[in-house]
Amino acid sequence: GIRTWTPIRNLNIPIHSITVENEAKFPQQAVEMVLQNPCDLIHLSKPRFPNVFIGLLYKLIWGARVIVDIDDEELAFLSAVEPISVDHYFSVDHYLQAHTGLPSLKDLTGKVWTQIGVGLATAFDGVTVVNQALQKRYGGTVVRHARDETQFAPSAERRQRVRAQLSIPESQKVVIFLGTPRAHKGLKETALAIAKLKRNDVCYMIVGDFPEPLQS
Repeated sequence: GIRTWTPIRNLNIPIHSITVENEAKFPQQAVEMVLQNPCDLIHLSKPRFPNVFIGLLYKLIWGARVIVDIDDEELAFLSAVEPISVDHYFSVDHYLQAHTGLPSLKDLTGKVWTQIGVGLATAFDGVTVVNQALQKRYGGTVVRHARDETQFAPSAERRQRVRAQLSIPESQKVVIFLGTPRAHKGLKETALAIAKLKRNDVCYMIVGDFPEPLQS
């Protein structure tokens, strides 16, 4: 939508935003935003192409240092296996030769533009990742997601109340997934592993909305 993402909406720091209603005009909007907001250091959240393009502009216009943060495998969201890189066989040059040009300026968060964005992610000044699996694939420095531990203080009373609400007896052990269930997050693999235990005292609970069907 047109509102700032909820977790940062009320921060006491300046927030500069653009609303992209016509993707063909995104490059012009991005240039104007970068010109109006000079920076020395940019930390891009996710290697999606719009972010990467803004990062490139900051380097070209202001000579900024740009670090790309990778907190998920973006290709998996779009059923892509490899990025379109600048220096590997599956490269931008090969794409241009096969398609006689870059994709049109639409669906900028879709498959091909995301492959290009991910392919450019390691071409900047640095990379941060959230876990060792992403570090193995993209390199960089691990900066784990921060959580306030006081928000998750154990409570025997709350545990009993929630189990009662969900009709989970005390004798059952609960394996829980909390987040956005997606095909690449190993939910089916976890279910199969639990099934192999052949135990009646284990409950597998998935908490979250399904944005896409999980194929059997």
